[in-house]
Amino acid sequence: MVSVIIPVYNIPKKLIARCIRSLSDQTYKDFEVILVDDGSSDEINAFADRLGEADSRIKVFHRERGGVSAARNFGVEKATGEYLMFVDADDYVSPLMLEQAVNLATEHDADVVYAAVKNVPPVRHCKSTGDPSFVMTLEGENGMELLRRQMMDVSVKDFSNADGSKIHRGPCARLVRASIAKQVPFPGDIKWGEDVLWNYRLIDRIEKAVVTKSIWYYYVQYDRSATRGYDPEHNRQLGDFFDTLKKEVIAYHPYLKKNYYVALLQFFAIVLWNIRKVPNSLMSREDKEKAVSEAWSSRPFDELSSLPIFFGDLSLELRLIFLAMRIPRGFHVYYCYTGLRDLMRGSSGSLDVVFKEKPQ
Repeated sequence: MVSVIIPVYNIPKKLIARCIRSLSDQTYKDFEVILVDDGSSDEINAFADRLGEADSRIKVFHRERGGVSAARNFGVEKATGEYLMFVDADDYVSPLMLEQAVNLATEHDADVVYAAVKNVPPVRHCKSTGDPSFVMTLEGENGMELLRRQMMDVSVKDFSNADGSKIHRGPCARLVRASIAKQVPFPGDIKWGEDVLWNYRLIDRIEKAVVTKSIWYYYVQYDRSATRGYDPEHNRQLGDFFDTLKKEVIAYHPYLKKNYYVALLQFFAIVLWNIRKVPNSLMSREDKEKAVSEAWSSRPFDELSSLPIFFGDLSLELRLIFLAMRIPRGFHVYYCYTGLRDLMRGSSGSLDVVFKEKPQ
C-alpha cells in the first residue's frame, strides 16, 4: 500500500477537490490519503471531514498550525503504507502515478522512485505525459552524485523532458520506502528550502533509486508576488538555509560547489523577479532598484559578487541577471530589457527557475 500525505492550510476548497479527484482517478487502488489539516479555518476543516466521510481511504487529521514541515512529519507518523508520497493540496497528479511508481519500485527493488514535474498555469488542466519509456537506475556513489547535482541546480539534462518538465527539488513526484522516510524528518528550524535539505538527507540513506521521465505531478504556479515585494526577513531565512546547505552538503561533497552557486543565483532571480513584479503604484522604480541592490549585497547573495563573470552553465535569463548585477544600475538595465521583452511577447513574462515560491 502507498500512503499519500497531503498537508492543507486554508487552500480553496475547489483546489483541494481537484487534488483529491486526481487521486481518486488512480489506476492503482491500494492507497490511503493522509490529509493533515494544519490549523485551517472551520470551513476547510468541515470540507476535509466531508472528503473523509465520502471515501474511507481518506484519513483526516486536524492539528494546530505548525507549518508545512510539521504537517508532513505528522503525516509520516500516521502513515501505514509500505511506501510514501507527498502531494500539495493545490496541485494535481497523473492517474498513472501510483501504478507506475509501485511497478518501478517493485521491479528494481528501489528505495526511491523519482519522476518528472511539469509547471502548469492555474486555468488549464494539463495532460502531458513526458517520456514513460525512459528509466534510469542509480546506485553507488556515482549514482548518488548525479542525484545530488540534480537536487542542487536541476540542470542535469538526463533528468528533463523536451517540454521543460523535470525532476524537481521538492518532496513531490517521488515514491519513498516508508521505513527510510520515517528516518528523515523535514527540518522544522528552516523556514525556506526545508524540502531541499530533506532531499539531501534522504539521498544519504538510500542505496538504490530509479528515475523516470514520466510526468506524475502538475505543479500549479500562482503569482503571489504582487503584494509581497521585498522582505529582508525572507532573505535572512534564505541565509539560514544556505548556511545549513553548506554545512551538511557542500562540506562533504565539494564537487557540488559550482552547482551550489548556480542554485544561489536561481534563488536571487526569484527575489529580483518578485520585486520587479510589484506594481509601481505600490513600490517606485527607485525603491525597487534600492531593494535589489540591498538583496545582492546581503547574506546569502553577497557571495555571488566574487564569482568569475562566466561561471556555471547558466540559462540566458540567469546569465543576464548575473552580468547586470555586476554593473552600475544593473537592475535598471534588466528592468528595461524585461519590460521591452514582455511588451513584445504581449504578456507579463515568466522566469522559470523552478524555485517559484508557493507557501503553505
